[in-house]
Amino acid sequence: KKKKKKELQNIKVFLMNNYLLSIGCDSYESKEIDNLQGAENDANNIYNTLLEEKYTIYNVTQSKYLKSPTLSDFRETLEQMLYDNETPDIFTLFFAGHGGIVDGTYYLVLNNSKLDRLSISAISLSEILNILCSSGVKHINLIMDSCQTAGLVNDLLSVIKPEILGKKGSISIAILAAAASDEYATEENGEGIFTSSLIKYINGSKKITTDLEYLDLSLLGKKISDEFLEERKTQTPSSWSLNIYGFSLFSKNLYFNGNDSIGLHDFSYIPRISILGEVLEPYKKDLWKHYENLEETSNLSKLLYLLQNIFDNIDDENKVVFIKGVAYRFIEKIDSNLTMKKLELIN
Repeated sequence: KKKKKKELQNIKVFLMNNYLLSIGCDSYESKEIDNLQGAENDANNIYNTLLEEKYTIYNVTQSKYLKSPTLSDFRETLEQMLYDNETPDIFTLFFAGHGGIVDGTYYLVLNNSKLDRLSISAISLSEILNILCSSGVKHINLIMDSCQTAGLVNDLLSVIKPEILGKKGSISIAILAAAASDEYATEENGEGIFTSSLIKYINGSKKITTDLEYLDLSLLGKKISDEFLEERKTQTPSSWSLNIYGFSLFSKNLYFNGNDSIGLHDFSYIPRISILGEVLEPYKKDLWKHYENLEETSNLSKLLYLLQNIFDNIDDENKVVFIKGVAYRFIEKIDSNLTMKKLELIN
C-alpha cells in the first residue's frame, strides 16, 4: 500500500510538469500565402480543451497559446518554455496553419514566412525536434493540422540517432499528422475537420476505450484514421511513435473508471467526469440492477420512477443525451419477442 501511494504521488508530481504550446496561424504577411479561417480556432479549442480544469495533465501556468506568431515569436516562446522554467517531462506542440515540404524537409509556415525562402523564414520540423531533444524533455507529442503533414516522416531521421534514441531513459516521440504527404488539410465551418474530430475524443464526445487512464497519440491516430476512412474523408490522418516507454501521455481518458466495475460508460457515451456523469453517478448501481432484471414486470414501474427522478435533476441541455445514452440501452435489452413489454418500456 505504501508503494502504491508513493507511485500515485509520483504520478501527480509528474503530471504537474507537462507543458502545452498550441499555435494557430490564420494571418500571413506575404500576399503569396492565402489567409486561413480555422487555424486559430483550432489552436484555441485544443488549448482550452486540454487545459480544462477537471481533466488536464498540463501545467496551466506554463502552457501557451500563440495566435498567428512570427518566426521570432515562436522561437522566443519555445526558448522561454523549455529553458526559463523547470524542464518539462512532457511537451505537447499543436500546430494548425499552412505547412509544406521543400527538399524533403517539412516546414511550419508562420506569419512572416515567405514561400521562396522557407528554409530561413519558416521553421522546419527537424529543427523543432532537435531543440526539444536537446532540452531534456522526456516525451514529445506533436500534432500537426496542416497540409502534407505525413511528409514530416523524413524529418524524424534527424533524431533517429543512437545518442538520442534507444538508451534507457532516452526521449520518446509521438506524432499525429492530419493528412498524407500529397493531401490537403480541410476546414469546415471555421474548424479543421481533423482537429474537430480529435477534440471530440479528448472531451469525451466520442469514446475510444475504458481500460486506459490516459490517451496517447498512437491510439487517437488509429481511431481518427479509421473514422476518416469509413466516412470517406478527403484526407488520411496518421501517427508514429518512437521509443515509447513508461509514461506516454497526451490527455486524460474521461471514460476510465478505475476499480469501479459498475461504470456509466457501459450505458452510454457519457463520461464520468462530466455534468451529466456527476448527476448519474449516485444512481448507477440502481440503474444496473433494473437493467439486469427487466424481464420482471414489476421492475418496469420501479425503473420508470428512477428514470423520472434522474430526469428531473438534469438540465435541459443534457436531457436528450440522457435519453439516448441510457434509456435507449434499456429498450435494446428487451427481447424483440416481448412486444408488449417493449412498448410499455418505450412509453
